[in-house]
Amino acid sequence: KTPSYQSYIHAAYIQADGSVLNLVQAGSGLLSSYAPRTKLPIGKGFGSGLFQVSPPFGREMLVVLAGRRPVFSAPRPDHETERDFLPGLREALAAPTDQDVIAAYDALVTTEK
Repeated sequence: KTPSYQSYIHAAYIQADGSVLNLVQAGSGLLSSYAPRTKLPIGKGFGSGLFQVSPPFGREMLVVLAGRRPVFSAPRPDHETERDFLPGLREALAAPTDQDVIAAYDALVTTEK
């Protein structure tokens, strides 16, 4: 659910192998910003709320960021390594701005079905 103000969403899925999938972000062809308190199911086909995981299985994490402006100054690649994503996130959050950014995460463990 988005915050109580119009916001831009960035959702990143960090996989057990260290890869990052940027699932939802400003400029990705989806809505530019979302109305306050909008429910956003994230998953296969955006809106279905479904994920299909594949090996390697293990500890993974979904990180969702919301800001009054896009969190990143330019769209992130759809797929990147955590070694690229984390410094980019650190840089975006450290930039001097009056931007309000809130974050939520969900740590999970994936296993073979």
